[in-house]
Amino acid sequence: MAGERSGLWNNLPSIIIVEIFSFLNLKDRLNASSVCKAWRNNLFHPKLWRKVVFQLNSCDNKTVNQSNGARFLAKHCGKFVREVVIEVNSSNPRDVQLCKEVLKVLTYNNNLRALSIKPLSSRLEWTDYNDTLSLDHQWRDREY
Repeated sequence: MAGERSGLWNNLPSIIIVEIFSFLNLKDRLNASSVCKAWRNNLFHPKLWRKVVFQLNSCDNKTVNQSNGARFLAKHCGKFVREVVIEVNSSNPRDVQLCKEVLKVLTYNNNLRALSIKPLSSRLEWTDYNDTLSLDHQWRDREY
């Protein structure tokens, strides 16, 4: 009896699965995609990934396996996503390299309508003869 009921989830039309996913946040979508193979196949429907935010900051301890996650997301969504925001730690060469990799994937996207690159930090230097002014600024956790 339980086997018969579990098979019903496999038979849902893709349009229904995508509609269900559209009401879920990212974490819940990922969990729901583990229900069955049919649900997993619908996880990367273009309707669900109109906007993707890449957070490239390997110095952030909260981000686990970020490089692989960004590459995976770029590979699966990079060719059809409509809007992309890349938040990158521009003072870290690894994060800048990863940003370049994501941008390379996005060059093949004909649907891309908006692209924003937001550096998480910046460095400004001004040299005037013997007087040097240096300003480092962190942009984290601010609303503009």
